[in-house]
Amino acid sequence: MKKLIFDVKYDDEKGAAKVSALEFENFTDKVETNYYTQDCKVYSEYIPGEFYKRELPAIMLLINRKIGICKLRAEYDAIVVDGLYMLGKDHPGLGARLKEMLNDYDVDIEVIGIAKTYYKDCEQVAGLVYRGKEATKPLYVNGSLQKDYVEIVKNMAGDYRLPYLVKQVDKLSRM
Repeated sequence: MKKLIFDVKYDDEKGAAKVSALEFENFTDKVETNYYTQDCKVYSEYIPGEFYKRELPAIMLLINRKIGICKLRAEYDAIVVDGLYMLGKDHPGLGARLKEMLNDYDVDIEVIGIAKTYYKDCEQVAGLVYRGKEATKPLYVNGSLQKDYVEIVKNMAGDYRLPYLVKQVDKLSRM
């Protein structure tokens, strides 16, 4: 089964955004097997704790227009998003909101959140990953299953703080 990693970049002045996804086979892969991009509008201003209002419509647009729900259901077993799965004990993040929306389409898929920035009290629900030789700033990770997401992210390809595929999808979104 394949995996997808998503990122969205915004040009708020133009009201435009670009959502991108990289497809890959294993979390330790150094190279994607395919990629998808979609230009779209900015759906919401940035609201701390409600990041999903900004990101979720763009991700779903890309899934619906370029990947397809049937293909997602049949060929993929995990999605990685740029943001946490859960922000707090009773506070769903982008990942949980995406999982809930996909469940409405009968897509039962693992969703993993990787956040680059701290959200208040997120360490209560997220693991901290220090990557790189002299890392001082962590990534925050959690997901939909009872797995060791710290180890998964720690072992993703790349020598620096951000796993290589995370950097690549970020770069693709900026093009």
